[in-house]
Amino acid sequence: MTALATWKHRGTLYVTGNSSAESSVDATPRQIAALATKGVEVGLTVDTANKYITINTAGDYLVVASISFSGTLSKVFNVAIYKNTSSTGFMLERKMGTGGDVGAGSVNGIVTCAVGDDISLYQSSTDGGTAFTATDAQLSVIRLS
Repeated sequence: MTALATWKHRGTLYVTGNSSAESSVDATPRQIAALATKGVEVGLTVDTANKYITINTAGDYLVVASISFSGTLSKVFNVAIYKNTSSTGFMLERKMGTGGDVGAGSVNGIVTCAVGDDISLYQSSTDGGTAFTATDAQLSVIRLS
């Protein structure tokens, strides 16, 4: 039996090959809308319409996210893990280059959740970025206890 088989609560949202920009980007954190494909769904609810993963059993969860994105040149962007509509404090920061780069990063952490909590990814720009496109991204939630 593999370790994955013992994880009875796991879920994934992802996007691959996306070219649609997020509708709003500024200093206000907003949920990343591009995460619209359901991956694994075992013991959690993966909601593609609302772009989050809902917790069905209380406990500690490992939340892992990786993202490749493009955005306004020479601007700083943040991608953060949110529980419900509040930041968990787990965040990545990436400054885009000047030549139309696609940047990448990952963010993860252990989040204590209650039944009904939602886990999602949010984006923002702290210094004037106005364009953000998540080209490839994955959000996975795995129950630890």
